[in-house]
Amino acid sequence: MKYYNKNQFLKKIIYKFARKRAEILYLSLEEFLKKEEIILDVGCGSCNVLEILEERDFNVVALDIKNTSIVEGITPVVYDGKKMPFADNTFELSMILTVLHHTNHQKELIKEVMRVTKNRIIILEDIYTNRIDKLITKFVDCLINLELNGINSNRKDSEWRILFNNLGLKILNVRFLNKYLVFKPVIYELEIK
Repeated sequence: MKYYNKNQFLKKIIYKFARKRAEILYLSLEEFLKKEEIILDVGCGSCNVLEILEERDFNVVALDIKNTSIVEGITPVVYDGKKMPFADNTFELSMILTVLHHTNHQKELIKEVMRVTKNRIIILEDIYTNRIDKLITKFVDCLINLELNGINSNRKDSEWRILFNNLGLKILNVRFLNKYLVFKPVIYELEIK
């Protein structure tokens, strides 16, 4: 667990910020979610999005490479970052929310999500439009996540679309969200062919 789980004061501050951000995310994602679906939240991080979904009676499973949950009573399934501990087609929908830019293995991660998902994948990522935009996005993201030597593999919208097409995913919907700080978030609703 991260150091903030040991400091209750810091944990409360981070929880309030993360909860507010998760509420904004939920409002952006709501139209893509169905209560009858079993949903996988890949790279669930603080688990605040999952907390909001559970409060609204969605059936969600949290998955991450380590437990960084700051929500009481929610513990994600922890896996090795390669093979997810689920059978093929376990979930109707999987969500990958601001996770892919933290890995150099985006293609492999998406393929594994496709394996465990029957129907659709929702991907939320920040895009950039030019080189300076990319550097600023990377710098701010690394600061916010306290990962000064972290990976940041953001892409342009066109690059995400090429990757999804190369993986055989059909783009059902693309929604450009309002800019948040320096970030330009986009939601991709993808169908597994």
